[in-house]
Amino acid sequence: SERDGARGGLDRLRTELAALAGRLGIDLALSDEAAAIDAALKVLRTEWVERRQAATEAGERASREAAAARAAKVDLLEKAGLAATDDIVEITTAALKERTALETEVRVLERNLAELEGLGAEEAATLAQRGLLERLHADLAPSKFLEFVLDERRRVLADLAGVHFETLTAGRYRFSDDGEFDVIDLAAADLVRAAASLSGGETFLASLALALALAEIVAREGGRLDAFFLDEGFGSLDPEHLDLAMDGIERLVASGGDRLVVVVSHVPALRERFEDLIVLDRDPVTGVTRVLDGAGVGS
Repeated sequence: SERDGARGGLDRLRTELAALAGRLGIDLALSDEAAAIDAALKVLRTEWVERRQAATEAGERASREAAAARAAKVDLLEKAGLAATDDIVEITTAALKERTALETEVRVLERNLAELEGLGAEEAATLAQRGLLERLHADLAPSKFLEFVLDERRRVLADLAGVHFETLTAGRYRFSDDGEFDVIDLAAADLVRAAASLSGGETFLASLALALALAEIVAREGGRLDAFFLDEGFGSLDPEHLDLAMDGIERLVASGGDRLVVVVSHVPALRERFEDLIVLDRDPVTGVTRVLDGAGVGS
């Protein structure tokens, strides 16, 4: 019976050792032999010592890390101007409330800024309109408005007369379009010249071009120019320009229906281009001028 009791004790010990080995994750080969049980006890004891040592080291390491974390926390709090005893949750809650209030204030400021920008745009538009109205007021003043109309009329006259002038001078001259009636020399790289720099014959052609343009403008607007008087200027023209001038005069006559165009000249060659002539002669002795032909002489 003592033997049975000892065996029962060994069985219980083996069972407990197997359970302990299972909890420790150790696979032990246990048998009924006392030596095997003793060896298992040594293995378990060694494992327990090693694990206890590891647990102790882990605990010490955790303590050090916790201390370092507490020190870091204190350092962060000091940098934030807080004490270690301050309630972080309360401080955080207050900071979040303040942040919310500031965000609301920022949104209000942004709306106000947008309104100010809109008012600025309205102000700029109003100032621009005011400037326009002031310019209109100045431009529509009686003297300014008349000056504007006259400038426009001069520009139109200069542009149209320039076309006739270019034709009369065989492509040599035009008038500038600035209303000043300067002359553009097309044969000299569009050099702008004063009208006073023209020769006598060129000046006559310029005057004839202006007369043609003036007659055309008046006709466009439903008016009439019933008479033109062209006094001299033909004697300084060469045959080519004389023909061009006569062509222009004939256009002036043809465009006016029953318009009267009177040409005063000492150039005999012009007689062949006119049907109605009045020939005058001045006595060199007495200075008396008499009609030799035309105007009812001999009738």
